[in-house]
Amino acid sequence: MVQNFTQNDLVSYLYREVDFQKSHAINESIESNWDVFEEYKILKNAKREIPKVTFHPAPSTLTNLISLSKEK
Repeated sequence: MVQNFTQNDLVSYLYREVDFQKSHAINESIESNWDVFEEYKILKNAKREIPKVTFHPAPSTLTNLISLSKEK
């Protein structure tokens, strides 16, 4: 049985957000369907290119949060 997967399915697979059965089906599709493999490879490379962003709140933000928490 041939199953079509969307980009969203492949992204979910890439981030390990699918159940075992769907993961197995997508994996088989990647191994047997050149188009799915190419799309997966593009998405995998894009994920690697996303910068590992870390956020640091401004000191004033932290001070405000601490002040608010003390008020309650």
